Amino acid sequence: MGLVLHRGTRQGCPLSPLLFVLAIEPLAIAIRNNQSIHGIERYGKLSFYADSLLLSVSKAETTIPLILELLKQFGEISGYKLNLHKSELLSLNLPDSALQSIALPFKIARHSFIYLSVMVTRNFCDLFKNNLDKLQKMNLDKWNKIRLTLWGRVNVIKMVVSPQFNYPLMMLPVTVPPSIFNKYDALIKLAKLCLPRDKGGLALPDPSLNYISFEMTELAIHWTGQDNLDWVILEKSLSFPFIPLELLSQNPGKIPNPIMLHSKEVWMKIHKILT
Repeated sequence: MGLVLHRGTRQGCPLSPLLFVLAIEPLAIAIRNNQSIHGIERYGKLSFYADSLLLSVSKAETTIPLILELLKQFGEISGYKLNLHKSELLSLNLPDSALQSIALPFKIARHSFIYLSVMVTRNFCDLFKNNLDKLQKMNLDKWNKIRLTLWGRVNVIKMVVSPQFNYPLMMLPVTVPPSIFNKYDALIKLAKLCLPRDKGGLALPDPSLNYISFEMTELAIHWTGQDNLDWVILEKSLSFPFIPLELLSQNPGKIPNPIMLHSKEVWMKIHKILT
């Protein structure tokens, strides 16, 4: 029995995302197999999550026109249309003169772009400010405008703030500075609020333990031998001539890469907690 695809699949159908992945995979294969489309040596060419496509390319003058032509051909065959007006290009090393020589139908992002609800910035040090610091101002800094009891604030953190913070903390190798909660620490210490209720606390989720656990989950994969994961391959190349686990015993001042330095900082905090 053949499987006939039609437009207008019922919303919420569990087969819908799976069918879309099957339908979009030929485009991913075509991009990967095209030797004239140049990716980044340490990483590759593309990341796909449902209909969100992130391309990491080099030699933009020749690569971008080829990608646009490939997208056009795929659209003519499949009926899939890419909204180029919502697409963005962030150039890291390409001068403006080179960009002007390419016919670009999409927006040029100067400092950052959003992918899967995470703001990706040109400079690594801006990741915290543009993601977590922004969430802090949207949520915690508005408390003075709303009459909330202490219990109410704890519940807001559990139900609203923590989920919003946890997602970027899982995705980004950034450290939450202790100072972020200092101004909310005046009346009752955060450590006291995080204690279980039977010990006099309010069972507030500890934000520092959250991001430590997220990073520890990633570090543990290096012990399991799952060498085929893209991010594992990337961290191995960033750690060369060492392996990532060997860097955990290095002096932090001797680790130039911020991603691996973050792993080292988390490892030191885990060691401090356990000892």
